[in-house]
Amino acid sequence: MAYLVEISPTAKKGLDGLPAEPQVRITGKIQSLGADPRPSWAAKGKCEGWCFAHEAYRALYEVDDAARRVLVVEVGKGKCG
Repeated sequence: MAYLVEISPTAKKGLDGLPAEPQVRITGKIQSLGADPRPSWAAKGKCEGWCFAHEAYRALYEVDDAARRVLVVEVGKGKCG
């Protein structure tokens, strides 16, 4: 069963501010989280949540298994970890 993927207003603002190529790649990865919220290319963050990166940009997200929901909370420059 698929997970619902939601993007917070903060993450949407960060995603909209990215250059075109990273924006397309990160958007594709975000969309794929609905099928697999813990893919091999994502890492468990030091705090609560998960993270994945593309070039100099990263996305932080939370997984709620009970609600079958993924919430992307932040997108921007930085490293995972």
